[in-house]
Amino acid sequence: EEDHLGIPHSARLVHVAEQQPGHSTSAVTRGSAKLEDGQLAPWQMCMQMVLEESQAQLDVATSLLSSHLSKLPNGALVLEVGSRCGDLAITIARRFPSLQVQPTEGTGRVS
Repeated sequence: EEDHLGIPHSARLVHVAEQQPGHSTSAVTRGSAKLEDGQLAPWQMCMQMVLEESQAQLDVATSLLSSHLSKLPNGALVLEVGSRCGDLAITIARRFPSLQVQPTEGTGRVS
């Protein structure tokens, strides 16, 4: 686990120009995200790592919350504060369909 900008994470950071074994960075075909040899482009490898780390964090958060959410009565309201894109709210709503999940995201302004 590394610490970048004060935030610990386990994802390996890769500079987009970094050459990966077995991944060519030449001859990108127009209109296609794949390289000629069928390998992922460097930006795709980076995005894949980011998505995998985000999913791992979502899984941990859901797991930690599940023991508490499972004790709530049917129809209970769960308020998620600072939902951003709402992925946690969606996951909770799918896992606990008997609960009412309300995501929120502020504008950063005070009313």
